[in-house]
Amino acid sequence: RGGPSGEDSPGSEDGRLDNLEEMIEKQQDQIDELQTNNKVLQVQVDLQADKIKDLEEDIDILQDDVYKCKDTTHDLAEVEELKKDKDDLKDALDSQGEDISTLKREVEVLGGCCTSGDEAGDDGFFIPLVREDDVEGVVPK
Repeated sequence: RGGPSGEDSPGSEDGRLDNLEEMIEKQQDQIDELQTNNKVLQVQVDLQADKIKDLEEDIDILQDDVYKCKDTTHDLAEVEELKKDKDDLKDALDSQGEDISTLKREVEVLGGCCTSGDEAGDDGFFIPLVREDDVEGVVPK
């Protein structure tokens, strides 16, 4: 019965079923492969997310280090300023030492003047000079 009436033979139906089963198996293999690829991609996405999290933590640590460096730089600048102040104080102390030495020499010279008067017959008796209007109440009348 087959050909022109349009009816299919039982053998051709089996062939179609075989073809459909084969297509279904191929599509199922493709679905399985795509699911496996999706799982692999999800693992890769998770790994990237972990890397991003680690990098963000590294950024935070580096920012803390930058702040510490800024603080250290500021502290070093203060140390340099203190060194300058120390040098200025040392210079002032040296200058004052020179002034003290000069004053000591002047005192020695003045002391020499006083002692040279003793040698010249001065007995060391000192009479202060008083103005006349200051005399009242100081010297008895």
